[in-house]
Amino acid sequence: MDSLPPVPSDLRRIFEVRAEKYVNAPASVPALPWIYSFEFDDPEDAAVLASVVAVHMIASTASSRTEPWLIRGVLRASNGGLVLSLISVEHLSDPAIEVTGVVLHRVPVARLRDFATSYLAMASDFADVLAMRRAPEGVDPDTPWLVKQGEQDAARKQWARRVARQAKQVVPLQRGRKGYPVDHYRRIALLTLTIYEELKREGRRDVVKELAAREGVPYQTVRDWIRRARELGFLGPTQRGRSQWAAGPNLQRKEE
Repeated sequence: MDSLPPVPSDLRRIFEVRAEKYVNAPASVPALPWIYSFEFDDPEDAAVLASVVAVHMIASTASSRTEPWLIRGVLRASNGGLVLSLISVEHLSDPAIEVTGVVLHRVPVARLRDFATSYLAMASDFADVLAMRRAPEGVDPDTPWLVKQGEQDAARKQWARRVARQAKQVVPLQRGRKGYPVDHYRRIALLTLTIYEELKREGRRDVVKELAAREGVPYQTVRDWIRRARELGFLGPTQRGRSQWAAGPNLQRKEE
């Protein structure tokens, strides 16, 4: 694949307006990241089914202000459902701003994939409606433009059913403290330890805050995830009321 999906000009404008509002009043805009998914076709790769376009507000350093970063990628069929591949990250409005390693670390890839997959899993629910177009009153239903429109609708209907089947191969995550699969908490434990080592070199201790920023979820949600990771033995227990960031006995142990 040589190119990533384009961003519609009207959607780019929506992103820009939201980013501006977010800087002034974060509570006035939808929760981050802002994610959209569209039908997308790659003539060179039949496994590519859809595109993902998103914007996430990320601070490139601990002291810098948040900036809007545009994330693009494609959803590709695999044996396990849909996977997000060929991601690109760029500043939404200023190409002179460099993409840093901190920005890349804070892109919530799993969140983008899960949202897009859940959305596309509903495609079969409206697939039958896509082809239900009628000719306007007084217009011959056999006119060329209506025939072409019917062909387009039939193709879109076929795509919707295919992508829905693929998306539904993955069981949607149930939100809640114990609704995630065990591997989710193992991943969170590994990421927590990585962040801890990174922040320690910078003289920082705000591990939970940093993890929440990278995952794009509320602070309390991350605290619940970490608590559950400790219960499962992926992270070591706290000691004397202080957070201890160490691997637990089950972190590298796979389930039978």
